[in-house]
Amino acid sequence: MAVNYLVMDSGLNSDRETNSKYLKVVNQEVCDADYMANIISDQCSVTGSDIEAVLTAFQSNLKVLFGRGSSVRLSSIGLLKPKFKAEFDNNGNLIKGSERLSKIELIMDKDLRRASRYYSFVNKGEVKIRANGFVRRSGNAIEYLKAGNDEIDSSAYMLMNNCSRTLANQDFNRMMSDGLLRRRRIGKTMVYSLK
Repeated sequence: MAVNYLVMDSGLNSDRETNSKYLKVVNQEVCDADYMANIISDQCSVTGSDIEAVLTAFQSNLKVLFGRGSSVRLSSIGLLKPKFKAEFDNNGNLIKGSERLSKIELIMDKDLRRASRYYSFVNKGEVKIRANGFVRRSGNAIEYLKAGNDEIDSSAYMLMNNCSRTLANQDFNRMMSDGLLRRRRIGKTMVYSLK
């Protein structure tokens, strides 16, 4: 699945006096607790209603923690850090009662940043961002496996990406070290599947 985005203009940058640009992701779906509970219950023996109760309790506890100004570390995702806004009078003194939570910042863990390079980006604006060769090739393999194919071997990878066997094996090794694929031998052939 591709991530859709628009290239947005953030206006004049005061340091360089140039227009800076940023990517704005165009969300296609929002996953709620029901959706997450169904996904998790398919992967374990706990029922969907039990998982949904845990997720609901987790969400309400997050609200309390963020309201206190606490940061929350979610393993292998990152650190969720609350940011606050407040109003000040003309002398710079804080106006009591104006403090409020404005946003939650996600400081991503290294593993999540590494995994995000395997998703393809589709531009809805004018500027195109070109993925490097490895990202394009590995993205093709991941899409192939997600499309219902259980396994892929280096011959199929070479054909799909028009690359050499050496490059295919290097890519497979890199995807395995990043935790995306696992390998097994069938006769003389190595095959790879999603973890």
